Amino acid sequence: MGAAACADKVLLFCLGLVNKYERKFYMSREKEDYRENLRRLDEKFPDKEFLNIGQISQATGLERRIIKNTWGKNLKTFGKSQLISKVTLARLMS
Repeated sequence: MGAAACADKVLLFCLGLVNKYERKFYMSREKEDYRENLRRLDEKFPDKEFLNIGQISQATGLERRIIKNTWGKNLKTFGKSQLISKVTLARLMS
């Protein structure tokens, strides 16, 4: 086995994508509706990469209070704004 192939197997094992006892390889899976949610967010906010709580509320139909309580730990503070990336929001919505 070459050095590159050995390094690849070690990396997969470290990432938890290999069960060393069964010698099976696993791939990370996206949640079922992730791509659809991301597409809808891209359509609604085409020029934005990060969304504030008002935009999240507009996209999901949830109240600001519920957004803060449910996804507050995923919001990042930039200045006085609390933002979340569209990718993270799509994952959380899935």
